Amino acid sequence: MPNSWSWVQFSDIHLGSPRSFRFQPKFNEQFDFAVEQIANSDQEPDFIIVSGDMCRDGDTHLFELEAAYDRLQQLPWPVYCLPGNHDIGGRFHEKNHARVNLDAIGRYRQVFGDDYYTFEHKGVRFICLDSMIFGTGFDAEKEQWQWIDEQAKDAHIPTMVFMHTLPFTNSPGSMPCTFEENFSAWYGNIPEEDQLRLAAFLKSINLLAISTGHIHVFQDRVVDGIRHVQCPSTAFLGNPEYLKEVNSVLGFLHWDMDDAHANVSLRQLEKESALEGYGPGGNIPVPERDYSAAWER
Repeated sequence: MPNSWSWVQFSDIHLGSPRSFRFQPKFNEQFDFAVEQIANSDQEPDFIIVSGDMCRDGDTHLFELEAAYDRLQQLPWPVYCLPGNHDIGGRFHEKNHARVNLDAIGRYRQVFGDDYYTFEHKGVRFICLDSMIFGTGFDAEKEQWQWIDEQAKDAHIPTMVFMHTLPFTNSPGSMPCTFEENFSAWYGNIPEEDQLRLAAFLKSINLLAISTGHIHVFQDRVVDGIRHVQCPSTAFLGNPEYLKEVNSVLGFLHWDMDDAHANVSLRQLEKESALEGYGPGGNIPVPERDYSAAWER
């Protein structure tokens, strides 16, 4: 294994298309700023991982998925993506109107390909999971668990695991809450029974870290023997009241492999966009600037 090499992790970049009424051009421009920041750095990444929420409204609009995919394919580095709630829908509950559904999963697969998969790079295995289907009861969830069990057979390989949603808040299974009593904490995690099953898998392999997004903050911690890293957003800040000692800044993560250890550093966004959008959180009119060539097919 080479002594040192690196990759970059983005999460919750929320690239949008002007065709959506919630379009926020500042999110797109801030992603461009981040790409420029990487290009101007002194260490070229081997590849990029985006741990979910590539889109603003990809869970409802195919064109949002297509626009985000096209932009990511323009990057000068290989890109690996996995789905978040804005790509295929949120945590499953009959009262959650924005819950994950089979149609959204199908659209995602049509554009981005597999929603869970693995690849190896310079002696390290990377496992990318679809955390949104945990707790759904879908055949897709059962198939992913069978696939996860298969990955446990290669327990000796140094492994990085990525997914969108938190694997747990305080420790696996320690913070049970319902949709009704604490929606924010409920929404940020996978179901408690899946937390315990996933934790057992993570402890059974040669895990370097599991890294997630979803709540737009940075944190690097070890809980119950599991190293859990959270990636911030380039789009907007998060403020999870149920988590302590987090760093809420706009930015991304730079990972460096030094021998067999994964080092991570927070790269804060060096500049922010002043553009205004429309729909919720935006303003009308949109500034006179043509985004169609960059963000639409």
